[in-house]
Amino acid sequence: MKNDKFDKSTTFNECFNVEDDRYLNIPLDSDLKYFVDPVKLTELNEPLFDSDKARLKVEHYFKKGFQLYEEGEKDLAINLLSAPKEINATHLGLSKGASRGNGPSREILNQFFDKITSKDFLEKSFIARPTLVPLFVTNFGPDRFSDLIVNIISKELADFTEIICEEHDIPVYLTGLCTYFDTSDGKWKQLIANLPMGPDMKPILLVPSGILTEKYKFSAEKFVYSVIFDFLKDEHLNKMSPLITYREENGKLIPIKPSNKELKEHEIKRNYPNRGMFKAFALDQSLENPHLLEQYIKFIEDPRYQ
Repeated sequence: MKNDKFDKSTTFNECFNVEDDRYLNIPLDSDLKYFVDPVKLTELNEPLFDSDKARLKVEHYFKKGFQLYEEGEKDLAINLLSAPKEINATHLGLSKGASRGNGPSREILNQFFDKITSKDFLEKSFIARPTLVPLFVTNFGPDRFSDLIVNIISKELADFTEIICEEHDIPVYLTGLCTYFDTSDGKWKQLIANLPMGPDMKPILLVPSGILTEKYKFSAEKFVYSVIFDFLKDEHLNKMSPLITYREENGKLIPIKPSNKELKEHEIKRNYPNRGMFKAFALDQSLENPHLLEQYIKFIEDPRYQ
């Protein structure tokens, strides 16, 4: 079915001749490098989008995954978390069709779950934070994480899109799009929604501007450099390790803490030679020093720094 009314290269607002900044004004023939940030759901003030329901749904999803694994339902837990689907309708993230890699394997996810549930190193309410998965799981980057969050809350996004279209008198069509997470039984369900169509008659899913980011505030590298290395520098100084150097000042030797470069070589490259070394190192350090992870998570969830 062809629709000649619109130019495919236009944005959503141009296509439907509207002006609205409550959602990201996406191009209809390409993607914008933005990602959905679940941390921002807490502070979102958008009456047309049920942010409380979306936030609770994201929290329930990750709690369900960890709960299943702890109860011995390993396959169900990994199935729940292992396959976020690309949703082209949002036009977000890295260019669709560009290589995204193979994603996290079952073995990688199994190793992650085994480590993080091996002991009660964090409170149960803390361990199911959605940010832990992209922070520690290899091959789970920003695009894949954003796709997963969009899948989880796609029903709320579809409701938001339909209301926007109703306000602007934009035609919508009943269509099957993707799956959403149903908190009533902890399962994926097929989403059937009334959505607008682009010039190619493909569905469009609008996303509130307030939950988008161009770059996630959290990453394994940031965690390592901003928190873990600062802690380890003090540890090396307290133990007067071989990494401590000295400078002379007024006839006294002043100890110098190791640099980030020295710590990366000594602590990471030697012990974690494979891909995903920062994530593996950050996870092991979190298991040994859980207060470091709590410190980092509290920082990235602080609305003052969003």
